[in-house]
Amino acid sequence: MPEKAKPARVNLSFSSTQKTELIKGTQVSTEAAGKKIYFSLDEDLDIVPAAFGLEKLIVDGLTEGVFDRTSANEAGDLFFAPFGEQVRAGCAFYMGFGKNSAIPPQTLNFMCYLYEKDLKVPGSHGDEQEYGFENAKLRWEISDPASGYPWREVKPVDNTAGFKKSGRITFRELEGWKATQSIPLMNFENSYFWLRCTVKGSGYEYPPRIEKIRLNTVPATQDLTAGKGSEKGKGGEGREDIANGKEDGEEGNLKAGCAWKVEGSEHLEIINYTPATGGKKAQTIEEAVEVFLRDFKVPYIAVITSDYEYIALNTPGLRVAKAKAVPNYRPLLSQQAKSGGKEPTKSGYSKGSVTVVVIPYTPLEILRSPPTPSAGFIQAVCRHLDRHRLLGTEIHVISPDYVKVTVNITVVPQEGYLDDSLVRKDVLSVLNRYLHPVKGGPDGQGWPIGRDVYLSELYELMEKISGVKCIIRLSVYGENGAARDSQGNLLLGSKFSSVYSGQHNVEILREAESCLKRGGLHSGN
Repeated sequence: MPEKAKPARVNLSFSSTQKTELIKGTQVSTEAAGKKIYFSLDEDLDIVPAAFGLEKLIVDGLTEGVFDRTSANEAGDLFFAPFGEQVRAGCAFYMGFGKNSAIPPQTLNFMCYLYEKDLKVPGSHGDEQEYGFENAKLRWEISDPASGYPWREVKPVDNTAGFKKSGRITFRELEGWKATQSIPLMNFENSYFWLRCTVKGSGYEYPPRIEKIRLNTVPATQDLTAGKGSEKGKGGEGREDIANGKEDGEEGNLKAGCAWKVEGSEHLEIINYTPATGGKKAQTIEEAVEVFLRDFKVPYIAVITSDYEYIALNTPGLRVAKAKAVPNYRPLLSQQAKSGGKEPTKSGYSKGSVTVVVIPYTPLEILRSPPTPSAGFIQAVCRHLDRHRLLGTEIHVISPDYVKVTVNITVVPQEGYLDDSLVRKDVLSVLNRYLHPVKGGPDGQGWPIGRDVYLSELYELMEKISGVKCIIRLSVYGENGAARDSQGNLLLGSKFSSVYSGQHNVEILREAESCLKRGGLHSGN
């Protein structure tokens, strides 16, 4: 059956000098191309007066330091990591509201937009719903210096799922919220009402990054029935258009910055800082057939290894960068704790078992630690595979066996390159990129799971760097059971292994007149 028209969706930000309550379903409107477009609020909204604004954003990254990130939220092209670049228990994020004599609200809500422009699109598989999972334990508190303990826990409705995706966070019953001039390690000239989020346990696949926090913001959905059916737009309108399938979802795809209004609430200022998107016209029969034929090629039953890999990579809601399926194999004992399936009774060959290695996506170029899937991430992939496996197949999902790889290299720079540090920087950049589990490998699509590191490929890679004239010495080493063969190649030792860069050693030599190039001396060009 052809799909019906889909309404557009938008996030609307409200501003008011007075406290205002709007209920779910409240209709808002704007004009586009001389035509009124209607949307309805998806949730209730208690508007906090403008006097109680967001004034401070503070990040406590423990050993990384304490930083004021307020300006990052004010600029349109910046983002910040709320818990620092190395998220661990004890890292905290502080939000300071109001000033001195401001009156705190009983309900607070804000939209948290995460920076996602450099991320892989989350997986999808047919019309299946996203999998929810926990990869961090967070504790939210408000400042309450009048009590015996200066912080009091509050429970939010968190649609970001712990900063995994952009969404709205709402707090209710904020009785006892008090302002203070100080938080741990920082003092301020003004008093603020502080909201603190502390990491109690972290399994983040990469540090979350916030692009913007906006108060009094709520999602709204286009009302396809409003204003339809007659030029005057009176009672009963829209029914004829709906019956004829003429409702238009695409007219709701609006640019950012539209002016909106709620009838009878002229004191409200409403704007959409981001575009309204997702509106689609009803499908034609031809379009429905095309979608069906395309979907027909998608594997929904896991039979061969490529099916398992496709299904794992497209787990709804997850960003899976790499997946490798190994049939007739149970995880080793050291991997059992990382398995999303049943605890195997023995390791090694096992007919009817399939082990899938998964690597979560990370946007980080330089890795202090490799991207490791959390227990919740693994369970989500395993649940998805379990829905699509053949009856009797035993499924296990594990993290890769990571090998930290170190390269020692001595190079002669090209004439004209007078700064050794620039040549060293270029060499390190290429090595870090190549030996990257998500962005590296021969094709730049991530290091193939189980693939060894070949010395000849490293030579070829280094010789392509514009600042390198020739190579004197090159060797590669690895941890976690990796070993070098007689040719100097690094054998990872496991079909479940992947690599990430260690601390490479780059020596610059300017006196050499000849270079060693894969087994012999030659003159540099």
